[in-house]
Amino acid sequence: MRKLSLLLPLLLIGCNNSEVETISTPYQALESTDIQSDNSDLSNLITATRGYDIVTLGESSHQGSKVFSLRGRMVKALHQEGDADLLVMEAGFYDGLAAWQNYLTGKQTLLDAITGPDANYMFMYRFSEEMAELFNYIHDVDQQGTNPLILAGYEARITSDAGCSVMFDELKRYLNNNDLPLRDYATSSVSRPS
Repeated sequence: MRKLSLLLPLLLIGCNNSEVETISTPYQALESTDIQSDNSDLSNLITATRGYDIVTLGESSHQGSKVFSLRGRMVKALHQEGDADLLVMEAGFYDGLAAWQNYLTGKQTLLDAITGPDANYMFMYRFSEEMAELFNYIHDVDQQGTNPLILAGYEARITSDAGCSVMFDELKRYLNNNDLPLRDYATSSVSRPS
């Protein structure tokens, strides 16, 4: 598997991993931060990342409307003209799954699913107008077609109330419905974060 780090090393890949390849691309001025812009000013990025399984896009902080706008444009370009079909963002595993499931089943729009109440992405994404543009783009992609763009959450800890209060009830129902043992369920549900 070829991996590429454009802006930040991804923690999942590991520190000092010799398999991570960093590339440099020729300078190309960005014409706009508007997600509706065409992808012509991102052609070097698209070309440089083609063929990689993992491309990471980072930021220096969790703030900044221009950074979020540019990230949206890059994701859109990599999806439309590159190989991107999965976007993983900072959100609890459960939160990401619940939001995606609510969106795919038509229970909520993608933007509503991301902001709750069943699941919450990190606050800096939920309340950003610029990130809403990216989420609306993903919402409009034909997820059943030949070029889906799947959104998932990744965070090593549970990041929302839904992750604590709803997840354990769903787990118990799943275990019961599938005749799986519940031997440690009581201990797990009592020791869950509050």
